[in-house]
Amino acid sequence: MNIIGPFKFLALILFQSILIFIISLVFNAIKKSLGKHFPSNFNSSDLFPFIFGLYIYQISLDKHSISCLPQVLMFWLILGIIFGIFYLIRFQESSILKYYKIFWKMGIIYMFVAWIGTIIFYGYQIL
Repeated sequence: MNIIGPFKFLALILFQSILIFIISLVFNAIKKSLGKHFPSNFNSSDLFPFIFGLYIYQISLDKHSISCLPQVLMFWLILGIIFGIFYLIRFQESSILKYYKIFWKMGIIYMFVAWIGTIIFYGYQIL
């Protein structure tokens, strides 16, 4: 059971949503101001797995200081191993860099879905 009430839970979700928007705006402004000195293949969405990991930890923290973040990360790594095996079977001549790029983009989507799932699961318990 969580230690926050329903209004604090909704405020936390609102704060997290606004903060992810602000981080994206600031990152894009920095990227635009630095121009060619900034890596062109690095986007603001590449920071999302770290941010969503923190958000999942904040939402799922209970009174015993236990979070569901380790299970979320473990499932992400298991998916990465399964995807890696599939990738090696499908494309025998491939580069590890291409795999890591695809794995990271898949991680961005996975962490967003995990964040939404955490909101729904703990929101149902709290509200």
